[in-house]
Amino acid sequence: MKFFRYLWDVLRDTSTPLWVTLLGVGLSAYGAYKITPAINHELEKQKVRTEFVIRNMDSLNGKTQELLAELSIANRKIVEGEKGFGDNVDKATRLTTELQWKAVELSAVLQDDKSRQVLMEFQRTLDEVHTAVQNIKAPDSAFSALQKVRAFIPASLAVTRRIAELSSIRFD
Repeated sequence: MKFFRYLWDVLRDTSTPLWVTLLGVGLSAYGAYKITPAINHELEKQKVRTEFVIRNMDSLNGKTQELLAELSIANRKIVEGEKGFGDNVDKATRLTTELQWKAVELSAVLQDDKSRQVLMEFQRTLDEVHTAVQNIKAPDSAFSALQKVRAFIPASLAVTRRIAELSSIRFD
């Protein structure tokens, strides 16, 4: 307590001793060379983490929407008897492959048990979609593929939710 009283008196005094000035300069230099870079490093890590989360959530969402749209178009074309649905099936196949790679990429980052379970369900339902998409030949198989995608959407949302949870993002 006496030290703080002495320090208070010294700082209030108009003629500050040289040792206080040198201590202030030393603390300022320490802050400039040690504390500020540490804070910047933490902010940069948070920026990278946020970018990763945003990029992956956007990618998952966009590819899932695009997959559903392509299969809906293919389904409509098949039901109406059009022959040009092959391009939509090819694009849907490409999207399922990209989503499978996204799952592999995420498994390298999300390594806790709960994340593994979510990713396993994501991959399982995505494999079912991939197989169903490759088997599209007639209205029944196109409708089946569309149903598989609809069953896949909750797994995709679960992965998005898990990424958000681990990044401390809340959707209220």
